[in-house]
Amino acid sequence: MNSYHNAIRALSAAALLLGAGASAAALAANLPPTVDIVSPATGAAFVGPATVGLTVNATDADGSITLVQYDQGSTVIGRAPTAPYAEALGAGRK
Repeated sequence: MNSYHNAIRALSAAALLLGAGASAAALAANLPPTVDIVSPATGAAFVGPATVGLTVNATDADGSITLVQYDQGSTVIGRAPTAPYAEALGAGRK
């Protein structure tokens, strides 16, 4: 049995679990967003006190990005609601 038949069988089994009227779209999982760090560059060094610009590219193949949040541990250190998702952190800023 090839992967096509296995996928059909899996969808059929899932439809049985969901009940009549279920669609394949209802079975699709939400994909996580993709985030790439633009700056600072890998290996960048800073002498304090300094302001460091953080910028990322963020995309969501099956949705939209409404906010990029920068965290340090459990502390929010910045938020960027629109692209380019950038935040300046450092001297005198939290």
